[in-house]
Amino acid sequence: MYGKTRREVAAKLRTLQEQSAQGIPAYDRGMPLRDYLAHWLDAVAAEKVSAKTLVNYRLFVNRHIVPVIGDKRIGTLSSDDVRALIAAKRKEGFAPRTVRQMHATLRVALQHAVRERLVPANVAGSMSVRIERESSINPFDSDEARSFLQAVRGDPWEALWIVAITMGLRKGELLGLQWHDVDLAGGSLMIRRSLQRIGTELVTAPPKTRSSIRALQIPSMAAKALVAHRELEEEKARAFGHRWARSRPVFTSAKGALIEPRDVNHALDRVLTTADLRRIRVHDLRHTCATLLLSQGVPQRVIMDQLGHSSITVTMNIYAHVMPAMHTDSAARMDALLDPQD
Repeated sequence: MYGKTRREVAAKLRTLQEQSAQGIPAYDRGMPLRDYLAHWLDAVAAEKVSAKTLVNYRLFVNRHIVPVIGDKRIGTLSSDDVRALIAAKRKEGFAPRTVRQMHATLRVALQHAVRERLVPANVAGSMSVRIERESSINPFDSDEARSFLQAVRGDPWEALWIVAITMGLRKGELLGLQWHDVDLAGGSLMIRRSLQRIGTELVTAPPKTRSSIRALQIPSMAAKALVAHRELEEEKARAFGHRWARSRPVFTSAKGALIEPRDVNHALDRVLTTADLRRIRVHDLRHTCATLLLSQGVPQRVIMDQLGHSSITVTMNIYAHVMPAMHTDSAARMDALLDPQD
């Protein structure tokens, strides 16, 4: 299938889809993959996924997939072509996680083509490509965590760091938190939204999954930090002539505005450098929370709910490195319980 314009290609695709609905085979082996992907982004993905996911899809399609295999005909695209794409991107030095996301984007796009009977099979979905996972878990141990909490005392974002490491919130969840989500008297807060940068805008949106919307108990040290932090935020609002409102973000910039997510990365780097602590990412504060809870024997199901994971399998896969120590500890506890003389 060819078309001089994107509109012409879309019209031809609609014709094929109508034929498919009538049970007529709809394969067009001559359509360039680039044309199909452009249609899929505009007409399908744009209606189904979040704005941030759509931005990522466009990035992977336009910068990575199309330049390598975009001229391939969709009907003759093979698993070897997909392997060639992955091999090219690995050779260019992209991180394994990024390469996986490229592959996942193509797989999702081609799965829609299969559903619409535009192609007989999903060559990206039926193939097996081995991509070694990079080590992405780099949490503090308990001693480092205590040193970190000591280091952030008096920091403008002290409460943010304490909530992050004691409650395991994602960065976007921290920055999207509003005061009406926080019940300091009852010692709980509600995760309802996430702050993200979409292009040139900072946007608050519902969390990506239903399980991410959750109510959490606030540890006492985090509650104390939030009480003190709220007083500072009220003073800041008065200084800039703002009317205090419960819909205000809990954590704001020095001028009372939404915090740019990458500024949190820079701020953490400064804290760690000043305190001569090991460099970790903001997301590793979340991992620190989870691993410390696991090491204290908190049930995996509770930790799954705390972190807002979609399933306990996700939790166990991410924190598998902690499990051996837990098994050793459980064996020791059994000995202590049933064979105290041993």
